[in-house]
Amino acid sequence: RDPACRASRSCRGSSRAYTTAQMAQLVNDVMEQDVPPVQVRLGGATDIGGGRENQDTWFSWTDPAGSGSTVFGVLDGHGREVGKLAATAGRDGILAWLDDAANMESLRLNPTEGFAIMFAHAHSCVKEAFRESLTSAGWTVEDTPEGYLLKRRQAMQPWQCVHGGTSCSVLALIDGQRLVTANVGDSSALLGRV
Repeated sequence: RDPACRASRSCRGSSRAYTTAQMAQLVNDVMEQDVPPVQVRLGGATDIGGGRENQDTWFSWTDPAGSGSTVFGVLDGHGREVGKLAATAGRDGILAWLDDAANMESLRLNPTEGFAIMFAHAHSCVKEAFRESLTSAGWTVEDTPEGYLLKRRQAMQPWQCVHGGTSCSVLALIDGQRLVTANVGDSSALLGRV
């Protein structure tokens, strides 16, 4: 709300519409303020559910350049044969992507675009891990024109779709001041106050 509006009884319950330039200035003003360091504490629990294998994984990454940026993620693998592999390959792909300073800069400048690129990279890492795992187990693997993976053991057998993948929620604290989040699949992040 507009500070002048807060002081006036006649304005209560209303809000001021800001132009894009005014919003940009407000954001810049906030970003230039000295902000106390953020303390981060992590904790977690996971449940195997009704399956035989826990297919969940997570990661925490801190910018080695000392920018104050920290990224956290949770991945929930799906699929009996490849769920754990999907979550692990996705996590490893995201961590490798974050280690490239140019990628972290893209996340800093445009989080929406940066997250899209990061998730596309993780997706390609998951597909490659599936391909390598299945090929080493004796399967022939092929891509469909739509991008799905198919497998079969012998040339005379019908192709089978590779069933599996992972959901992913990522939370990034950028430069210790801006919190952004993105998700793929049925994972999501919630912001709350304790």
